[in-house]
Amino acid sequence: MKLKALFEEQDIINKEIARQIIEDCHPYLTEINHDVDSYRLFRGLQMESFARRNKEIAKNVFKATVRKDRTPLNTPKVFHEFVDNWMEENLGEKFRSGSIFCAANRITVLNFGKPYVIMPIGKFSYAWSPYIEDLYSDVEELNFSLANKDSKEVDEAKKKLKEILDGADYRKEDLTRMMKEYKSHEVMLCCDEYYAFEQNTYDNYFCPLYDLLTK
Repeated sequence: MKLKALFEEQDIINKEIARQIIEDCHPYLTEINHDVDSYRLFRGLQMESFARRNKEIAKNVFKATVRKDRTPLNTPKVFHEFVDNWMEENLGEKFRSGSIFCAANRITVLNFGKPYVIMPIGKFSYAWSPYIEDLYSDVEELNFSLANKDSKEVDEAKKKLKEILDGADYRKEDLTRMMKEYKSHEVMLCCDEYYAFEQNTYDNYFCPLYDLLTK
């Protein structure tokens, strides 16, 4: 399909919107070496509720706000709080409750909803581990212990969880390496806002526009 024909459809992302996205996401684009074709993060979205809460700025392109008070739906509260406190102490931020979870592999996020390509707006930070694909799944047996009210069992589970976290080698750099070598691993992305693109829109509209406007 020719580039001109791509932009003739009504409500599709246009040059003005793409230019604003490029400006808003400059820190992220710098982090991925401005290679929007090779590097991308996916997030599984429950579209019905997501679309109600966030603004669709063009067809299948949303500007979303990150909830900083996220409460766990499927994980025990004691597990969630313990990990959050460990991350604040060791990584400087409460990544568990103050971030969105993404992966570089589209298939990985399918269990959570429809895969959308994510680009953080403005200043952002992130954390990932070369040893942890999905922390909750990796320590699922501990989660049952942490949900138990028996204090001795909880204390023992916390010790084991701390050992796992201490050995996870969480990193706040090398995002492009993570995207290439650890595609299925979760990355916690901490930002205030982000853009979410349906993949076909990202591939067929945003990426051509990005090339047109920046090269």
